[in-house]
Amino acid sequence: MRMTVQKWFGLALVGAAAVACGAKQDAAPLLAELRSHMTSPVDSMERSQENSRVVERVVEEAALSGKSRAEVASVIGKGDVCSRHPRCAELEFDSDDWYYEVGEQTSTNAPLPLLIVGFDHSGRVARVWNLRTHE
Repeated sequence: MRMTVQKWFGLALVGAAAVACGAKQDAAPLLAELRSHMTSPVDSMERSQENSRVVERVVEEAALSGKSRAEVASVIGKGDVCSRHPRCAELEFDSDDWYYEVGEQTSTNAPLPLLIVGFDHSGRVARVWNLRTHE
C-alpha cells in the first residue's frame, strides 16, 4: 500500500501532537514544591536563591497557565491583591491580580522572590511574572 505525501504528512502531524501532549509534565509536584517554599524561613541568601529557582521553574514551565482563581488558591493559596504592591502597577497587572512573596522573612533580611499571577476577564491565569533573587 502506497502512502501519499499528504497522508504521510498528516500522520506525522498527528504523531507529533501526540508526543507533545504526552511529553507535557504534570505541574502538581512543582506546585507542591512551590507551596512548601512559600512558608519556609528564608534565613540566608542561598535559601532565597533556592526559592527563586523554584519560582522561575513555575513561570518557565507555565505550571499555573489557564488555571482558575479557585484552582490557584487550592494549589498554592490565595495571593495578596496586587493593589498592595507597587511592582504590580509597574508591570501593568490589575489591582485584583495576586502576588506572592515566596518564603518567610527572617532577621537576615535576605530578599524574597516575588511571583505575580495575572488573571484574564474570565478569571483564568493569563500571565505570570517573577522577581528573581538568583543569578
